[in-house]
Amino acid sequence: MRKLIVMLLVMGLGLASVACSQIKIKTNTCVVEVEAPLQPQHLRLTLPMPGSFYDVDFGWCLVPKLADPITITRIDVSAFTANIGVFEVVGQLRYADSFVTRSNPVTINSISTTSGALCDSTIDVSSVPAGKAVYFWLQEKPDYSVTQIAVDVTYEVTH
Repeated sequence: MRKLIVMLLVMGLGLASVACSQIKIKTNTCVVEVEAPLQPQHLRLTLPMPGSFYDVDFGWCLVPKLADPITITRIDVSAFTANIGVFEVVGQLRYADSFVTRSNPVTINSISTTSGALCDSTIDVSSVPAGKAVYFWLQEKPDYSVTQIAVDVTYEVTH
């Protein structure tokens, strides 16, 4: 459980009525602390015809700039194919200072879908600082029979 903090400004002689477990008063600001469960969030990307996109660019942005730091807890990747048996997608989930320049890239986790899917909760570098771009990077050109790739990154915001 993390604490959700709600700030209410008490103006002049106005009164604020709040139902909560604890109230701390500091000058004219009322701070309300409520226990709230941490909800997992998702970054999702579906890339059609990845072999064709690879010819143009090796990377696809999931988020251009994180507002808050995050902790990645799971990565799921599925490769769909028109040719049974050809599922191989090799790449990395990365973050960098900027998606455009891709300066100072850090590999969050390597990705390989030899069987058509990857479900990984043992993340190599799970913490991503605020202000970073998160993107999916292909290391090899996927076979043209791979019709789409679906990426689902599960994370938690870590203030």
